[in-house]
Amino acid sequence: MTKEEIKEIKERLQGGNVLFNIQGKLSYQKSTSNGEWDFFPKEYLMVKDGTFVHHDYDGMGILKYGPTTFTLCNYDILNNRTQYRIKYTDIVIVGDYVNGDS
Repeated sequence: MTKEEIKEIKERLQGGNVLFNIQGKLSYQKSTSNGEWDFFPKEYLMVKDGTFVHHDYDGMGILKYGPTTFTLCNYDILNNRTQYRIKYTDIVIVGDYVNGDS
């Protein structure tokens, strides 16, 4: 992946309202095309201002955007913080989110 492609992914994420997958992250779900159950890539939503990521009912806040990664965090029920670092090279942009105001 070139520097320009990484920069484009970073800018799309910071702009928000974008759906994306993380390579290697799968979830067991029902297919929309044929109705069969199988493992499909998890789909994440970056909200409109680029500060929060949603997946199903879970959410993670953005701590910072770095030159090659971005850092997410969330808190569990006991107020323990967990951090995640995701490389821009592992991101696959699915498309823009146009259904709602999130």
